[in-house]
Amino acid sequence: MMRRLSPFLRAATAATARRQLQPRHQPISHFKSCYSYSTVSGEAPLSSWPPKPSKPLRILFCGSDDFSCEALRALHAEHRRNADLIRSIDVLVRPAKPTGRGLKVVRQPPSRILAQELGLAVHERDTFTGWEMPHPGGEPINLIVAVSFGLLVPKRLLRAAHYGGLNVHPSLLPDLRGPAPLHHALLAGRTHTGVSLQTLAEDKFDAGAILAQTSRPGLAIPAGCTVEQLHALLAPLGASMLVSGLRAGVHVPPVIAVVPPERRTGLIPRAPLLHAPKITAAHRQVPWVPIPSGGPGPSAQDMARRAHVLGQLWTHARPSHTGLKMRMILDGVDVAPRDEWPADAAAFARLAAAQLREKQQRQRETNPSQTQPQSKKKKKDRVPEIEIDLDQIRAAGGSLADKPLKTVTWLQMPVADLTGSTNDARDEALVKVRTPYFVDDAAGSRQRSAVLVPMAGGGGGFLRIRAIKVEGDRSRAAAEAIRAFTEEEPVDSGLVSFFDGDVFQLLDPLTSWFEDLDVF
Repeated sequence: MMRRLSPFLRAATAATARRQLQPRHQPISHFKSCYSYSTVSGEAPLSSWPPKPSKPLRILFCGSDDFSCEALRALHAEHRRNADLIRSIDVLVRPAKPTGRGLKVVRQPPSRILAQELGLAVHERDTFTGWEMPHPGGEPINLIVAVSFGLLVPKRLLRAAHYGGLNVHPSLLPDLRGPAPLHHALLAGRTHTGVSLQTLAEDKFDAGAILAQTSRPGLAIPAGCTVEQLHALLAPLGASMLVSGLRAGVHVPPVIAVVPPERRTGLIPRAPLLHAPKITAAHRQVPWVPIPSGGPGPSAQDMARRAHVLGQLWTHARPSHTGLKMRMILDGVDVAPRDEWPADAAAFARLAAAQLREKQQRQRETNPSQTQPQSKKKKKDRVPEIEIDLDQIRAAGGSLADKPLKTVTWLQMPVADLTGSTNDARDEALVKVRTPYFVDDAAGSRQRSAVLVPMAGGGGGFLRIRAIKVEGDRSRAAAEAIRAFTEEEPVDSGLVSFFDGDVFQLLDPLTSWFEDLDVF
């Protein structure tokens, strides 16, 4: 029976597959926070659909920074080119706020300066409470466009505008929702990004229907890209997508939502999505250990990337002679290439590898039934089971065995939540993290020398710090500035302190890092 029906079943299955692959557009009656996705991604709605007729648009543009200025400039150019599409533009900005050291400089938002240069009507508000939208030419605003504005447009205004609201966001939504997607794309090591055109949701940021989006996998992020370079790359694309969307009538209800590939239920597994909270001073703190989870901290590559994206990093430490907590600003931070490790740092790596392998062997002897994860088994099978002779390794390490290990106790302030705000600066709340460090004497003088600090997480590595500014002092070469915070102890006890502490759970990460050092 099944054999006779199989041709029919095959045909039915093929028809079902064809229907799943065809574009299915789910109409949305108006701009609400709850919406359905279709199975189409990219900018197909802008390039292939016939444009929907729209009434002449009287736009209220809400913006603040340079990214929003690019969109405002494009809208104004389209207004001058096609007044039948965009009849008028009013610009809403937030008040100027004091900035700089001592908050003595009042800086106008770039969107105000640009709006005045373009001769557009400017309105200033820091809250929507009690505010009513203007009536240009005696006609009501019928579309709100908010780009990098920082205030949630209230429900009453979105519903008062006939076409609701639109937003341009520099990420592949729903990934990197939040006010700082450029920074967090680089901090997370993303290789691709893009822009999205979405409706304004009534109750939260970046939760509207996605109307257009850069085709996946997105725009490649150049190696070594900075926030400014990524902004210059994405701002024109976002402005172009906004104008193209208006020409295509994506704002005309019922609007059509475009689904990113991660949200195709049953077709592609949902990818992990990141939030992109506002960058604060807490993001520049060196996260020696993640809080509240604990465990291994970042790798040297992670920290170098953080410094590249955010600039100078900071931490706290205690001088060895006073015990007072002092703030340190770290500059010139990067990863020390292996061929530039000083001799004692390389010797430390060899000693660390030996001690880690010895700990692994002791653990296997204590718990012979304990099994490694499958991903680890193949790697461990390639490493021969041998006796570790620490004396032999010390001899191979050279001068490290005859010197005390220099260590610093760093102090990390706890972080309250994903926004990065610190919630407790009391001494008893600080996390204490002790690490060794090594002087990079390639410059030939301690006064010009950097220091290398071994990092715990990921692929490990040595973080190189070239300059340190200690609270109340000028910036100095790192080797000179860190001297007042140095404690010395024998190599063996130093290694045990570093590797057996509650903060650093380094067995697996550092074993992976050291296994290719030809120690074994």
